[in-house]
Amino acid sequence: MKMRYLLLLITGLSLFLGGCYDEDKAVPSGDYSPVRFEFPQGSESWDKLFEQMYDDFGICVIYKDFTPGDLNKNWTISAGGDWTGHPVPDDHMPKYEDLLKNYLVPFLGKKEIVEACSPLYLYLAEDLGGSYASYGDNVGVNLNGLDFWAIGLLDTIKFIFDIPGIEDFRHGLVHSVYNKIVENSVVKNLITEPVGFQAGIDYKTEIEKENPEDPNYYMNRGFVGYITCMTSMCCMFNWSDYWYGNIEQIVTAKGGDFMMFTRAAMRWTKEEFEEKFPPEKYPLVNARYKMVVEQFKNYGFDLPGFAKKVKELPTPF
Repeated sequence: MKMRYLLLLITGLSLFLGGCYDEDKAVPSGDYSPVRFEFPQGSESWDKLFEQMYDDFGICVIYKDFTPGDLNKNWTISAGGDWTGHPVPDDHMPKYEDLLKNYLVPFLGKKEIVEACSPLYLYLAEDLGGSYASYGDNVGVNLNGLDFWAIGLLDTIKFIFDIPGIEDFRHGLVHSVYNKIVENSVVKNLITEPVGFQAGIDYKTEIEKENPEDPNYYMNRGFVGYITCMTSMCCMFNWSDYWYGNIEQIVTAKGGDFMMFTRAAMRWTKEEFEEKFPPEKYPLVNARYKMVVEQFKNYGFDLPGFAKKVKELPTPF
């Protein structure tokens, strides 16, 4: 345990001295200490999982012994000093263990990529809230912490696991973490578009959004369209929300066209993708989709596998 604490200290110091994991941020606020917890925090089955997650991905999952001060260590340009939340009761932990073990961990990639695209700490904090919170029904998410992200279920007074529907919103928690890691890998150019991805693609002529018979119809041109940010709660919960966009939006978006296909691969299963973009009708779209999927597999990420697995969690829509 002392050796693991020492490793956390070294990791925390390196993140702090190196500017933490997000080079776009600048000035920290709040009482900052690189290491604030003894880890692991117990000897239950979920503690063993969290140890493995730290070893494999450099993510330290914390579910107790944190304070409101820990939840309010932010970068000043996105800080909200009113974050609240409380530790997860032991009788709730099996659901979180199942969520991370079966719906997140199997689809993450190489440690060096995940570690560079996520903070040191992942807090599990129930009744998580604040002025910068992203909300879905019964879940809260903070992806703006200085050295942490926080996810958790809300309204835990009513959170009784044997009541149908209450846990149906857990997919929003796992989406927020997985999507953010994957999108960060593109934004940071750690995973770049595959060779040949732009071959035969016209990024200047405007696309047609509605008429499939038009040669400039976006699918005929090899585009999936403009898919909005997958780390937004509204996008995670409303799978049908889809904006076709235009050439300028696609080209100027962070990660560009490659990001659009990346989001598509996380959003739809292979079967759903082919139903929306039939291969025989839109071969270029499907060829590019396969390139992106294979590129991420080269780094250990299974995007369609994630999209398929997470749909096993019931959703309200």
